[in-house]
Amino acid sequence: MNISETITDYKKLLPEHQNQYLEQLLAFDRIIFPDTCKQELHNFMHDSDAISVQVVEYFDGVRLIGYNSILILKLNIREKNIFVANSRGSFLPNYQRANKTINSVIKVAVQHSIKHPLLPLWIVVTLMQPKAYALLASCAQNFYPRIDVDTPQDYLEILKLIALRKSDVQKRGEDIYVHPRVIPETALDESIHIHDQANQHIDFFMQHTPDFFDGIGMMCVSKLNTKMLTEAAILSAIERAAS
Repeated sequence: MNISETITDYKKLLPEHQNQYLEQLLAFDRIIFPDTCKQELHNFMHDSDAISVQVVEYFDGVRLIGYNSILILKLNIREKNIFVANSRGSFLPNYQRANKTINSVIKVAVQHSIKHPLLPLWIVVTLMQPKAYALLASCAQNFYPRIDVDTPQDYLEILKLIALRKSDVQKRGEDIYVHPRVIPETALDESIHIHDQANQHIDFFMQHTPDFFDGIGMMCVSKLNTKMLTEAAILSAIERAAS
C-alpha cells in the first residue's frame, strides 16, 4: 500500500479558500461520520487559542483516504504558558487500522517543539475505539489514564484544563473524562467483535467507556518528551506493519 501525505497550513489560507477547504473536509467527514455538524468543524478549526492549524491529508494514489487536523493551542496554567496539541480526524474504514492519527500529531508537535523548545507541549486526544486506546496504552507508558496507575497530577491538570473547553463532558473517575463525539459507522462493528480481542487495556477502556458505540470518547493525555518519542518510534513500526 503506497500511502502519501500532504500538509496544509490552514491559517495561511485566504478566508475564501478556508471556506472551500472546510467544505471539502466536511464532505469527506460525512462519509465516515454521517452526522457531522458543519458548525462544530468550523469551531474546531477556528479555535481562538490555536497558534497553528495543520491539516495532514493521506492519499492512496490520488484517492483521499483520510485526514487529521492538528491544532497547537497556547494556554495558561498556574500563570505559566503551555502548548497543547489537539486533533480531529477521519479515515475511511479500510485504512483505520494503520494508526496514522497519533503519529501525525506527534510529527507536527515535534516540529513545533523545535521552534519553541522552552515551553512544555502536551498532547490530548479523545479516543472512541477500544483497540486504538489499547495500542497507545501498550506502546506509551506516559499515556493516561491507564490501568492500575494513578494519573500524575501535572497530567491530570492538563486533562481538566481541556475538559473545561469542551461541552457535555462527564467525569467518571478521578482521572476519567469522557464526552460525546460524532459516531463513526464502524463503531458498532467494532463493539460486536471486541470481546474476541480483549486485553487489560481494552477491558479498562470498556469499563469506563462502555457507551463508546453511542459516540462517547475517552479523553487521554501524554507529554512530548524523549521517552514518548522512543515509544512513538515503536508505534510507527507497528503502523508500517499494519499498512
